[in-house]
Amino acid sequence: MVLKENKITIVKKLRPIRLAFLVAKDDKKTLREVFRINTCLWGGIYNPIIPFFRRPPKNWDDRRFRRPSASSILKGYIDAFDPDYIVVKDKKMLPDSLFDKERVLLFEEMLSSKDEYPISYGVDTTDLYRHLYDKEFKFERRHPIKVFMPKPSRETILLSACYFGEFPSVKEIDYIKENYFYCFSPKELLIKPANLLDGFINEGASPLRITRAELQASSRGWRVDSSIFFMDATSWLDIVDYWNLRAVGRKVLPLPKQYADNYIDLLNKVLKRNYVPYRHNRDMMHHTNFILSRSSSMEEMESFSKKLTSPGPGAISLQYWYPRMWDEWAKDKDHVELCSVTSKEEYEEVSLGDNYLSFKDIFPKFVEKYGGNGKPRWINVIRFKDFYKRYNCPSVLPRNLKHAHRVFGVHSMDNCWISSEGINILCRYSDQSHFFTTPTNFKIFEAWFKDQGFDIELSGAGRILLKIIDSVGDIRNTRIFQDAKIIKQLNKMSHAAVASEIENSGKEQPKSKVRARTMAVKDWKALLTKIDHNSPEIAERHLQNLLDSKVLKGGVILQCPECAQRTWYALNDLSDRVTCERCLEKFDFPVARPISVDQWHLRTIGPFSIENYVQGGYCVALTLGFFAGDNLTNELTWIPSFLIKRKGKNSIEADFGIFLSQGKSDEIKPPAVIFGECKSFDEFKIKDIRRMRQIANNFPGSVIAFCTLRPTLTEREKKLIAPFARSGRKHFKSEQWINPVLVLTGMELFDFFGAPSCWKDKGSPYHAFASDYRVRNGIQELCDASQQMHLGIESYWEWYEQKEKKKLSKKQAQPQQKKMTKMFKRK
Repeated sequence: MVLKENKITIVKKLRPIRLAFLVAKDDKKTLREVFRINTCLWGGIYNPIIPFFRRPPKNWDDRRFRRPSASSILKGYIDAFDPDYIVVKDKKMLPDSLFDKERVLLFEEMLSSKDEYPISYGVDTTDLYRHLYDKEFKFERRHPIKVFMPKPSRETILLSACYFGEFPSVKEIDYIKENYFYCFSPKELLIKPANLLDGFINEGASPLRITRAELQASSRGWRVDSSIFFMDATSWLDIVDYWNLRAVGRKVLPLPKQYADNYIDLLNKVLKRNYVPYRHNRDMMHHTNFILSRSSSMEEMESFSKKLTSPGPGAISLQYWYPRMWDEWAKDKDHVELCSVTSKEEYEEVSLGDNYLSFKDIFPKFVEKYGGNGKPRWINVIRFKDFYKRYNCPSVLPRNLKHAHRVFGVHSMDNCWISSEGINILCRYSDQSHFFTTPTNFKIFEAWFKDQGFDIELSGAGRILLKIIDSVGDIRNTRIFQDAKIIKQLNKMSHAAVASEIENSGKEQPKSKVRARTMAVKDWKALLTKIDHNSPEIAERHLQNLLDSKVLKGGVILQCPECAQRTWYALNDLSDRVTCERCLEKFDFPVARPISVDQWHLRTIGPFSIENYVQGGYCVALTLGFFAGDNLTNELTWIPSFLIKRKGKNSIEADFGIFLSQGKSDEIKPPAVIFGECKSFDEFKIKDIRRMRQIANNFPGSVIAFCTLRPTLTEREKKLIAPFARSGRKHFKSEQWINPVLVLTGMELFDFFGAPSCWKDKGSPYHAFASDYRVRNGIQELCDASQQMHLGIESYWEWYEQKEKKKLSKKQAQPQQKKMTKMFKRK
């Protein structure tokens, strides 16, 4: 199948601007200002707060590990929240190396009574109020929607602002509060210590809760049960922690421990309401999880939990630590990864025929066309989708690419950047058109390597591979030659090419002819029939695909009556008179003697006529097809064989590079970076290992793949690669190895369904991995399995246990050695 239309799909997602507020520890005045600003912003309830301190508080200790540094906590929060802008009191608080300085704002830039529109960088909730009024509240409902206006007592001012919101006290911004009263006619609710939780459960919508109207927040990864945050009402840090739990999408109810006894009856109802069976397993029950704040003790929470009435076994669970959302390793284990906040999502198919693509943004239907003082008001997140995995559709993008705006032809870097969700585009007014330079995989890799200090160019073999992919149409269609017998036959035919020239007596220039080894059509059919389960029908379709993809070209063998030599002629070279390539004599086409079946022959054309297995292109193409398979991932950005060079250094070559999406489709993990060395049927040599070690040293965290079309490696190859594989298991960060080594053989590359089904019925040790390996666990687990199968080495956990035992024995031996040294000194 060859693609005729060059189109891709753009997935567009509308969401509010995500602001992160950097607030110094114990600065309650600024914290209250943050609550006020977010009460006036669409989606303000999902804007996180980053606590800032020079030293981590003593209660930051998670009771098990060493307390992290203040700088690592700050960086961890920024990475976890992935904000569009960070709002600060003083720009000196935030180092330039941690975040783009163009996207750092002051509080005065967010909310200013002097501007025409007081609210900048976001959508004013006044537009939202009017929309909800026209949609819901101007009608008399059978079941009215409750709305209240909090009126906090003195001791609950900060808690009430955090829980329910608070409008700014500036006169010029009073219009927001007035519109709130006009549109919703809220009842005033006195907030006292005794009724704080009533505002969440019985009293309906608050000003802060309304900011999430027209939005859908979806958690990523595993869904968790409802939670109750056992907190200290007087603790600045606990108030921030509760806000952030809610901002990342957790369903959490605050429980100030000072007033907890007032809510026992209410909490018993909550526990009973939550204790229901799972939809697909009636034997399992949902529970309520109590989360301990950093300013509370486990004894306090346990003591209070005993006062509650449990509706059944396992209805209450107690978590003694605060979820570590700033920790790269822990945030998914603690279920505090950033939720997906979406207002609307659309798909648009665009053509790649020109050097640019254009598309319309999606916008909130309730906003005025202009506003916000010309500042960005919402975000469109776009992603490129292409089922065929073509070279000009980078569907996986590396995070924090410094020059992303140049890749997409956008004039300013603060108008476009790459986040964990995709390409973020700032929108200032509704119904806006956006123009992008057509992106390609090469441009993405070029920008990424530039950030690492390298220049890149495609090698000759890489350009040939692009011709192969272009010829067959896409990566997935490489399966038309996904068999060792087909590849060997194509290579055999390509090695017999001889160039010659035919002189024309006419005015035309001499034409170059190629004599190449051919194979009879009937022999190709016989070969394909054996491969395609002895089905002549499937074999015929397979052969037609090879012809349609311009892998093979049809022609006839004719015998020259002058020199008696037999020569192959392509169909488009046939006419009433043909020229013999050997003696250069012309002769009449044998019309009177019908051409027999034996005379119809096929030969390779284009890049498939290049010797040495198309310079290794078959192995690279099938490897890309393996990574593009649905069983491993559905998204990748790839590049063929390339050379990279750093100034003053020798160039380094790899046979391919890949950005591979990790985890489930709704997760936002950084893509895996993969570099590969491919061999068709030759062995890996020491120079190949050294070259890949060089790449590994320059790119820690990247996966190094060794790929071959042979079903197994030789013992010599195993001895070369095994030490590299073990050294690549060293810790890099989080749960990531420094350079995981992946080994792929013909067993994986020639199987249509990939891992783990390709290991079934292959005997030991492969069949054990066919049932135990879980492909969705990620590329690192695939590396571990491949090392055990193809290199014959121990598993990662066995290796880790051996390493720890050596450390322990060495540590135990040290006191004995010191003792012996002292004895010798005395003597």
